Amino acid sequence: MTPDFQAPDIHAKNLHDERYICAVRRDHPIAQQTELTLEQFCQLEQALISYHGGSFSGVIDQTLKAIGLQRNVSLSVQNFIVLPELLEQSDLLAVVPERLIIHLNNFKHFESPLKFNASPKPLFGTNGHIKILHIAGLES
Repeated sequence: MTPDFQAPDIHAKNLHDERYICAVRRDHPIAQQTELTLEQFCQLEQALISYHGGSFSGVIDQTLKAIGLQRNVSLSVQNFIVLPELLEQSDLLAVVPERLIIHLNNFKHFESPLKFNASPKPLFGTNGHIKILHIAGLES
């Protein structure tokens, strides 16, 4: 489900705002750098997360297109779970949620040289689920 999904018995609540960073393996050729330039970002081979599978374009690509640029996406996967292992075994770069890799020592991360709008992560549920969250103190 996405934030724009609407049904009378389903409610959405913003769970958290995700921070995205660029990640490569610790011994990647650019790992010794302190920052990643926009030019490098566009040139490096990248992995993209496509929830529906098979897509090689996303929010970042739309943002780049608006400024006349494009990136080099060579791999598309459906979820973040497989991504750390793929990055460890390749020279790919990926834009990932910070909390996915921040505690893993085998990755180098950079601030994204591109500012883009990442959607907040909503929590979906029925009225009953929302009531349970309220009782548990998880609903604001």
